[in-house]
Amino acid sequence: MTDRPTLAVEKVSRSYGELFALCDVSFSAHAGRILGILGPNGAGKTTLMSVIAGAILPDSGRVFVNGVASEETGAMWRRDIVFVPEEAPPLTHTTPREYLTLLGGVMGLHRATLTPRIEQALEACDLSGVADRRYEDLSKGFRRRVSLAGALVSRASVILLDEPTSGLDPQQRIDFEALVRSMASRALVVFSSHSIPEVEALCDDLLFMREGRVIAHGSAADLLGTSQDIVRLVIDLQDMEPVVTEVLGQAPAVLRSVQLRGSEQIVDYAIDSVSTRQNIISWAVEAGIPILSVSSSRMSLQDLYLRLTEVVQE
Repeated sequence: MTDRPTLAVEKVSRSYGELFALCDVSFSAHAGRILGILGPNGAGKTTLMSVIAGAILPDSGRVFVNGVASEETGAMWRRDIVFVPEEAPPLTHTTPREYLTLLGGVMGLHRATLTPRIEQALEACDLSGVADRRYEDLSKGFRRRVSLAGALVSRASVILLDEPTSGLDPQQRIDFEALVRSMASRALVVFSSHSIPEVEALCDDLLFMREGRVIAHGSAADLLGTSQDIVRLVIDLQDMEPVVTEVLGQAPAVLRSVQLRGSEQIVDYAIDSVSTRQNIISWAVEAGIPILSVSSSRMSLQDLYLRLTEVVQE
């Protein structure tokens, strides 16, 4: 891996009237990696991918691919990027083979180069058997593969996939994951998804967004590694009122959430060591808080997502 990132986004902002879809977004990523973009609806994920692809222009900021800014080479710059939106039908009256041929022509590929690439892409995406059927007659799974085959033909440095598994069945999702890993062997793959298990299984790096801003970016290992373990106290409320938040906040740990469940109060604390866990228990005993049980768990990607996007209710 070189020091120069394959993709660099620098202080990009984009608004629609008074609505800011992107606010000063900056990050970088390298080829050979899979970057997952996570965030609630309206976080700015699709707008960000559209700006990177050159489909829409930012109000401010710049996008670099392989060190070259978009405005320096115009349309030629886009040949290093393939964008597959969630709903991205190629020309519906064409066959997969015809579509890939047209795409190769747009990319400026000569026939001697293009023909073997098309055959390789059709085989890699398991499209050889339907290569000469009309796109509009294909299932959604095959249609998605046609778009991915286009990314393979282009040999782009950056492959953008927006909700790529939407509507796919379980087997098609498995096939998709294998194909994405293959693509990432030579390019940077960026995809957005609402499926946290899918992101967790595939991604090397994560970009969390909320309200048009990047709120966390890094490798999955680093983001989860720096997050803290969770200690859960279950308090017996049979003979007492719920413990107030002000008291719970005095524990030697970070109070994460408080819930009521029948005659029990569920309290989660974030900790950074085993000794902190023991200190919480000692504190509860000294405070006269009746504990029914104590359990520990590692923060999952789901927990991290909820914390960063402020979905956890306290």
